[in-house]
Amino acid sequence: MMDTETKKNLTENSTWKRIAYMVLFVITFNVAEMVLFVVVVLQVAFKLFTGKPLDPLKELGQEIGSYLRSVVNFLTYSSEEMPFPVASWPSSNPKSGGPVSTEV
Repeated sequence: MMDTETKKNLTENSTWKRIAYMVLFVITFNVAEMVLFVVVVLQVAFKLFTGKPLDPLKELGQEIGSYLRSVVNFLTYSSEEMPFPVASWPSSNPKSGGPVSTEV
């Protein structure tokens, strides 16, 4: 027989709600990965043809990186904060953390 603690865990609504959100965030993570790939390809093209990357794409890349980090934190139970689309989209503000240097 199943012990009472396990049964309680399996029937807890908040656990199943979180699992549903986790499925949503796995999907959004994969979409964000595809968008990031497009950003990378465009940045390489801009660098090759103009000699410099495009600033708005640098900002978008930082925002996608922050978003992916917040999704991973939620999926691994490192954070209880749900990422976008439940929360707001992350800012590319350099003070929010992460590298901002473009030097290679």
